[in-house]
Amino acid sequence: MKMHPRFHSSPKYSQGSSGSYAADRSYIDDGKHNVSEEPLQMSDLESETILKQRKELQLLIGELKDRDKELNEMVAAHQQQLSAWERDRRRVVELEHRNERLEVEIRKRNEQLRLLIQRLKISDSRQKTKDSIIDTTKQKLAEAQHEIESTSAEKRDLENMNDALNTSLSDISSKIGRLEAKEQEFFTQLQLKDGDLVEAESEIREMKSKLRRVEVELHECRKSAAAAH
Repeated sequence: MKMHPRFHSSPKYSQGSSGSYAADRSYIDDGKHNVSEEPLQMSDLESETILKQRKELQLLIGELKDRDKELNEMVAAHQQQLSAWERDRRRVVELEHRNERLEVEIRKRNEQLRLLIQRLKISDSRQKTKDSIIDTTKQKLAEAQHEIESTSAEKRDLENMNDALNTSLSDISSKIGRLEAKEQEFFTQLQLKDGDLVEAESEIREMKSKLRRVEVELHECRKSAAAAH
């Protein structure tokens, strides 16, 4: 807004407690009072000059009001900017504190993550060991299963052999029974033959005794016959 040339020389400015600038009302009021107390016997030129000055004063007052409004708006905008800057500053401070807390928390989380990764590596190593043991155990189980199948086949063969042996044993037991019966029969016959043998031996002894007597008689007869010649 373009200021009137008299605005810089005539009015005075003062800053209020609110920070806005306004023209000194005392100067304007004094001007109005002087104009109203002009003598009625002024000439037309003086009246025209006074009217012109009044119009200029009114224009100056309007300009002062507009300038005061602009200054108040500028002060209000500046205060809003200051408030916004203060809010932003507090926000920045809060964000800095929060950033520090987050950095501390991040360091803690990184340490926890490092420990978890270390534990995970240990767990992976243990899991690999367990997997190796499991694979070895599965292999041994497969071998044991194969051995069990082989043993089962051998067991079936042995059971078949056992059945065959049981059958043979039954046959042998039957034969043994028959042989025992025959042995008993033979034993009985032997006992009978032993009795016959005893009788035969007794008869043989008698026969030998008789034979010795006959030999003695024969010897005596030979002696008698030799003596007779």
